[in-house]
Amino acid sequence: MDIEGWLRSLGLERYEAAFRENEIDDTVLPNLTAEDLKDLGVSIVGHRGKLLDAIAAADISAALRSLVKYLDALSTAGDHRVSGGFSASAFSGGRS
Repeated sequence: MDIEGWLRSLGLERYEAAFRENEIDDTVLPNLTAEDLKDLGVSIVGHRGKLLDAIAAADISAALRSLVKYLDALSTAGDHRVSGGFSASAFSGGRS
């Protein structure tokens, strides 16, 4: 995940340097708390809320994409408990 691009998409590019300097990547991002964001210099409450909401949404999307891949693998392997195909794009706005 491109964290800097993600921040720009949220209109929060002002925090790019702080995220980069603190080595925030897609493995760290899902575990950030409001307190962590304060430590990163995100002092505006609305910005913390926006970031926490976007982090939760990204985490849910990643989990759904993993589930779809798993179900696709079961379907391809001929597991009869799974019927039909699945598409990760259904959970990622067209991105998989």
